[in-house]
Formats: sequence, structure tokens, C-alpha cells
Amino acid sequence: MTTCCRRRRPSKRADGDDLVDEARQARGLALRSATLMSALFTRARLGKLAETGDAWSIAGAIGDSLDRHPDAFLTVMHLRSADEYTYLHSLSVCAMMQAVARHMGLDRGECLDAGLAGLLHDLGKTLTPPAILNKPGRLTAAEMRIVRRHTEDGRSMLESAGIAHRASLDAALHHHEKFDGSGYPHGLAGERIPLVARIASVCDVYDALTVDRPYRTALAPGEALRRMQSWQGHFDGNALHCLVKAIGLYPGSASCPSP
Repeated sequence: MTTCCRRRRPSKRADGDDLVDEARQARGLALRSATLMSALFTRARLGKLAETGDAWSIAGAIGDSLDRHPDAFLTVMHLRSADEYTYLHSLSVCAMMQAVARHMGLDRGECLDAGLAGLLHDLGKTLTPPAILNKPGRLTAAEMRIVRRHTEDGRSMLESAGIAHRASLDAALHHHEKFDGSGYPHGLAGERIPLVARIASVCDVYDALTVDRPYRTALAPGEALRRMQSWQGHFDGNALHCLVKAIGLYPGSASCPSP
């Protein structure tokens, strides 16, 4: 699997009318998908997760939207309200992971794999008490240990349901690993972290930073990226650079440096 950050194929930027039309379709897709994701997360919480057909359908539909206009769905996700966070976070990460994968030159099947992994990466949080997830103040050490369990819980939930999709298993378990080895749950470093988890990490953090949460207000996209770029050793630099290219804040060369 290549990690060179480049477009899989040239993107045709649509005009303003096309963006408006696709954004309207994207909003409807987001609402329908949020309903499906809510049901999927509920099944997972009750131990009844048996298949991911709905998730594959969502990932494919988001990929089709990115094909028609690379900005529309991501724009809709950025404009969502704070009370929609739980399920639309997964949709946003799905879209961003597919967009980043395209800029890395991955093929369509690998991009779809990344999208499904994005939808399921936080599944383990269905077992985390909402009072801890939404706590306005600083978490205690004990609460932080509970939150950190969501990575292993998510992997276990997928495995218990008989879901053997490698990208989803890797993203669920490893999306909080850090490139310098200081992350969790296993302290993996560099390319020992699966590529899909490195992509998930930058997309997960960027989305979390740019949406209002009970414990802080949202950052502007540019400020969020500046902070992420200042965290030395946190991210795969190539994945982060490709995220910048994918969300279109800093237009320029279509080629990104290798890590």
C-alpha cells in the first residue's frame, strides 16, 4: 500500500451551483446516515451488532458524494450543530478518511475500507458513560482510564460480532496511538501503527477540535490545523499534510511529501 500523498485521479472542481446542489444532497445523506448510525450504535451497545451492511452503504454513498464534488459533504459536516456530535462525528471522520486516502493515491477499494473504518472507529464509546464523555471539566485519572478503554472495547465489539474487516479493527484499536510512541493502548510508534489508524488519528482529532463540545468551544479550521502541526510527534506528518490538502484550506501543489 503506497503512502505517497497524491491524488488518485485529477479532481474536477465543480462550480458554485454544483456545490449548492451537492451540498443539498449531502445534507440529506447526512441526516439519513445519522439515523442508520444511531441504530447501529444502539445495536452495538446492546450486544446485537451482527453485520455492517448499513455502514458499507453509508461509506459508499459518501464516497460517491466526494466523487461528484470533493468539498460538499465535508462542508455540511463542518456546519453541524454540537448536539448532533455523537453520530455525525463518525460520518465526518468517514468522509475525511476517504478524502485523505484519495490524496495518498490509494485505490477505490482502499478508500472505501478507510471510510468504513472511520464510521466504526469510535464504536467502543457506546460503552463509555455519557456523564464522563460529556463532562465539562477536567477528567480524573480514573475517568481517563475509563475513556481510554473505548479503543479496546471497540475492537472487542467488532470481533465479538464476527466482523473481520481489518481496517476497521485496526482503526478502532489504534486511532489514539501517536507517531512518537506515546499514545495508547499499545504505545506503537511510526509505521508500526497501521496506516488506516494513522489516517484515522488526524481526522478524528481535527473533527473533534472544530466542533463545540461541553468542555470547550470549537476552533476555526485553520487554528485547529496550526495546533495539530505544532504537536511534535503526535501525528504521521504525511497523513496530516494530506488532511490539509483534502480539506482544501491551503490550495497549492497536488503532491505531498513522503513521511
